[in-house]
Amino acid sequence: MANEDFFIGMVNTPQNAQYDPITKRVPASYRKNTIANLLDYLLDSRKDSQNPDGLTNLEQQVARQISDIRKAAGSSSVTALDILARHPTQGRFAVNESDLCESCIFGFEEDVRGARTQYKGLDLLVGRNDAGGKIGSFAEFLEQFNSMQPNSRSIAFFLANQVQPAYNRLQGHRRTVERLSLEGQDLHFVSRPLAPYVIYKSDTHEYYSFPGVKVGVRLRQGRNGIVLIDSLPVVKGRYKHPFVFDRNPDFNAICSGKARVSFPDSLAERVAMLVFEGERILQRAYSPNIIPVTRLDIFHFPENLVSKRQSLTGYRRIHSSI
Repeated sequence: MANEDFFIGMVNTPQNAQYDPITKRVPASYRKNTIANLLDYLLDSRKDSQNPDGLTNLEQQVARQISDIRKAAGSSSVTALDILARHPTQGRFAVNESDLCESCIFGFEEDVRGARTQYKGLDLLVGRNDAGGKIGSFAEFLEQFNSMQPNSRSIAFFLANQVQPAYNRLQGHRRTVERLSLEGQDLHFVSRPLAPYVIYKSDTHEYYSFPGVKVGVRLRQGRNGIVLIDSLPVVKGRYKHPFVFDRNPDFNAICSGKARVSFPDSLAERVAMLVFEGERILQRAYSPNIIPVTRLDIFHFPENLVSKRQSLTGYRRIHSSI
């Protein structure tokens, strides 16, 4: 069969990005079909004249994952389907299921056993986006993603498709979903920026103001996957606070005291939990079992003491039993 009679169709999920995608020969007639029609074809595990071997066991697992994502997106008002196509030189870009395949088919080159091979192909990544589960808007995510090094891209997808939804679930049914951000190249900082806030010390009726800060954890791309660097949540930069070890110019750990948080086995849920607990400790001193690094009083934090009137101006008031 001449190469003009087919193109190579590929589809994967961000979670499976370290493995080969589902790969099939696709009849040339699909050029005029939609991405949705193409996905139906790529996810079909049955053998056909173009693909006499059907899908491998691993490909069938990926096909089930993508089918579940598409089903969830079609039945929920808070879950959207995110599809990224790949350009050979310009990186990933967003497409819709209603787009025609011909707009996403490009010429690719790769080395196969030392020989340079050229082919026409359409390479897709399919993920889900629960409400707010993006790094900023999708356009901002794409701009950030395309500027990243390959190792950074897997962490960006890990954040957008696994950590953010886990973090959203911890927040519950809030009207506004807080978005996590990602920065760094070799060492990546996943964080949530906190706005300035006030802690109300109920036993002395004092108000202490604290500046905004980024709370999060650091990740890196290892040989066998993504590695969590921090066992405690951290803040970026020097930050004087009762629960922060203010020792280093770059990152400082948030003290958990005697409190023991049970972290899930899932790496994504663990990252989300650390960020969530870090912000709760800073703003709310969520457990009486937490022993501060520094006592919150006028002797240790004179520059943070404000009046009640000042606490209600430009700050978020937080009640605490510190």
